[in-house]
Amino acid sequence: MTDKYLQPHDSERLQFAPLSSELIQEWKIFLADKSAIMHFPANFREDDLMAEKWIKGQLRRYAEGRFGLLAAFNKKNNEFVGQIGLISQLVDDVVELEIGYHLMPKHRGNGYATEAAIYFKQFAKTNTKADSVVSFIHPKNKPSQRVAMRNEMKIDGQTLHHDVLHDVWRFRFS
Repeated sequence: MTDKYLQPHDSERLQFAPLSSELIQEWKIFLADKSAIMHFPANFREDDLMAEKWIKGQLRRYAEGRFGLLAAFNKKNNEFVGQIGLISQLVDDVVELEIGYHLMPKHRGNGYATEAAIYFKQFAKTNTKADSVVSFIHPKNKPSQRVAMRNEMKIDGQTLHHDVLHDVWRFRFS
């Protein structure tokens, strides 16, 4: 199941491929942007090695068959747009398939997160046995909430995710 996920694939404007350590410097730019990480746990904001840890964590997910965020590139100019994709997560003792999206500051507001979220919802429906997909969104993160709404997701409770309260936005396939 994750083999197909890790093959290069694309949506209308984006191409997705596995992350690599070559993107650590790019990811440091994301993590240095206060508006990008304002809803992240404190340890994400205070750790100089977080970019490397983050990418290594996604590589570990790939190896363990737990999906993991993918690098997203603009198809026209091959510019790194951010990390987007599916993540298998254990939340409240239940394995959930999350749609995650984190865009580089200059690429926000262009509809990339919505395009990718819709793409990965369909990918999950077609290529996994999941009954639903979720997105964990901080209650104050209005832009991510709008992406979830455009992806036909609805709030289905709350959970502590990395010790931070998040709304669980869900789309059920049946």
